[in-house]
Amino acid sequence: MVSPLERKELIELIEKASHKKEANSAHLVHMYEISIKDRPVFTLIQDINQRSSIYKNLLEQIKNAPNNIDIQSIDSFATDLKSRYESLGLIPIGNLPNPTASSICQYILDKISKFSVLIIDILAKHSSRISQELQIPPSLTLTFQVGVSWPPQVTLGIEKSGE
Repeated sequence: MVSPLERKELIELIEKASHKKEANSAHLVHMYEISIKDRPVFTLIQDINQRSSIYKNLLEQIKNAPNNIDIQSIDSFATDLKSRYESLGLIPIGNLPNPTASSICQYILDKISKFSVLIIDILAKHSSRISQELQIPPSLTLTFQVGVSWPPQVTLGIEKSGE
């Protein structure tokens, strides 16, 4: 039997899953179901969205490096940002590559792409479960939309049937 995990450990699972060529959404869903009592699949979607936003923000900060500095200074700037995000606990220590800004940026782009695939896979396989978790009454229709833009965005729509 698998023991429940703390939220931080669940986030680490998301991080590890996004490193793999084929991320295993079924394993993530299973671990969240064991560990989170209230709305586990919905919480998983929220956590993946949060991870995606954190990496997007880091990439945006790197892109906004001052224009008048040389490549080595941009690399140093990116490494300093990476260290700041690690020290704040926003990303796992040693998760991002060193030492160039371009390698960090490519890694982030790949990671956000994997997050998109995970979200789409989870929604495709577990949308009825999310509807149950949110306790949507039968008189309402729940719709899911995933924007595969950058970063991925999930939109939930609730529609009431005409009476």
